[in-house]
Amino acid sequence: MAELKRIESISMDLLVAHPCSCNRMSRSRFRKLVGHIRVSGNYEPVIVRRHGRHPGCYEIVNGHHRMQALRQLGAERVECVVWDVDDDETAVLLGTLNRLQGRDDVDMRSRLVKALSETVDSRSLAKMLPETRNGIERLRNLSAARPRAKAKAMLNPIVFFVSDEQKALVEGALKEALDPADTAATNAQRKVWSLVRIAESFLEGGA
Repeated sequence: MAELKRIESISMDLLVAHPCSCNRMSRSRFRKLVGHIRVSGNYEPVIVRRHGRHPGCYEIVNGHHRMQALRQLGAERVECVVWDVDDDETAVLLGTLNRLQGRDDVDMRSRLVKALSETVDSRSLAKMLPETRNGIERLRNLSAARPRAKAKAMLNPIVFFVSDEQKALVEGALKEALDPADTAATNAQRKVWSLVRIAESFLEGGA
């Protein structure tokens, strides 16, 4: 069984950002992070390792934005967990810790937002959650707008680039595949369901 790492309180002056940290956070999300820590005082411990070239200092492996937020709030010490990792292991962690994440189940996210909305208004929620105010409103109304058959759908981005001619062809096909029963859904959802129907039709025809 792996040794349980204890949380250590380390002086802000001893923490050094890793030069290869590639994770970036938008200004709006960073403001929300600062606001959350300011109000609650809670945050996930920052993951660090002992600095190889500066004795007594620690290099941040995960939690650069938390450290920046705490610094902005005037914190003198940061709660950290010290990992014993070398340069190669640290490089791998920098490339994975902010990417190996699950995705929200849309309906469960909607339920959570609705529960929060019973005591907190949308404007205040938008200051705390990653979603914008419009995004929160959409989540609140999601169950009424989505057919029950779609309840287990997950949000997975698919990005590709097409020429103008290909775009016109794809949009024409999506329009033809629209289901009149989807009128209560958003335009983006209708396009997604059209694309799924086209894919299902193709797979069924080739079976």
